[in-house]
Amino acid sequence: MKKHRFQFPYSFKFILPILFLFLESCSSLFYQPTHIKYWSPEVLGFQFKEESFKTFDGQEIHFWRILPKGKPKGIVLQFHGNGENRTSHFTSLVWMVNHGYELVTLDYRGYLDSTGIPERETIHRDAVDFLIKELEYSTIRNIPVIIYGQSLGGAIALRATTELKDRSGIVLVVADGTFPSYRAVFKQVVRRVLFFPIDWISGLFVSDDLSPSETISQISPIPLLVIHGTADEIVAYQNGVELFGLAGQPKWFWEVRGGGHVNWMNLGSSKEAKNFLLFLDEMIRKSKFNPSSENVGRDDGSR
Repeated sequence: MKKHRFQFPYSFKFILPILFLFLESCSSLFYQPTHIKYWSPEVLGFQFKEESFKTFDGQEIHFWRILPKGKPKGIVLQFHGNGENRTSHFTSLVWMVNHGYELVTLDYRGYLDSTGIPERETIHRDAVDFLIKELEYSTIRNIPVIIYGQSLGGAIALRATTELKDRSGIVLVVADGTFPSYRAVFKQVVRRVLFFPIDWISGLFVSDDLSPSETISQISPIPLLVIHGTADEIVAYQNGVELFGLAGQPKWFWEVRGGGHVNWMNLGSSKEAKNFLLFLDEMIRKSKFNPSSENVGRDDGSR
């Protein structure tokens, strides 16, 4: 019997190498740093400090500490999304400084002036070290900490938080527009770009290592707030629903109807943003911290 060797159709032979090149480039979609300085807190009227720390392998990671007037009500540690750098992302939360919160916004390796190459494992280790340092500093100052992760930053922050031995200073973890699985969100993005299913191929290019889904239940008993816009076209709404389902108590889910990707605060002027401030006040009041007995930062913003 004559054996027939299987051959790909000519058109598929042409498409296949392009597909693999596309998928390989898509593996870097999680990290899209820029070295452009978009804004400065000083230009917007805020006092801030330029700070940095050395990583385990000798890289230097930079961050800003944006200061309120007086002692802060709390310290918000911002883990921003995958694109640009801290000089654009800080604007989404800096309005909280006018309400008495200190904002610390961190860049990742390879972003703006931080050295190194952005990779999941090393960024994770940097995030853990950063949280340890900030929690030690906040303990000395007796100030509560709010960990705020946006999009990719939520995945980084959630996983790093579960590795902390001392979490007593954290009053709230926020996951805003975040996903539970690196591989799953990668597939969702690729499906929107390509016209045929490639799930079996994408699994070869993107691992699920350090995904929040593996350990998010260990955030408990720290309060967790998951926020997601129903019209999010970057990280689909269902990701937030799934993430919330995997978490332990205490937890809250805020559905932002018609909201896009991490854009619901509107620089603090939205109803949801004002509710968020009230929610934070409640979390701090219920914690071991007692702001009513101290000279906390003045809230000079409108509600």
